[in-house]
Amino acid sequence: MILRHSLFLSCTQDIAKLSFDTNKRTPSIKNMMAAVDDLSLVSLLLERFAIRQLPSARKRLIQRLWVPFSV
Repeated sequence: MILRHSLFLSCTQDIAKLSFDTNKRTPSIKNMMAAVDDLSLVSLLLERFAIRQLPSARKRLIQRLWVPFSV
């Protein structure tokens, strides 16, 4: 019973670290979301890894992706 409780608390602590750690060296979800807010990084990633599209369709895609985040 103690081992199960200890394992549960350890997993919970790891999930919290992965989610909310603000140290720049850690790959936390909070840091990834902050990186996604950087429009230059997003445009670089779209240019390198997205499926090629017509320029007008790509511009609409970027606008559609960023409208919810700017509110």
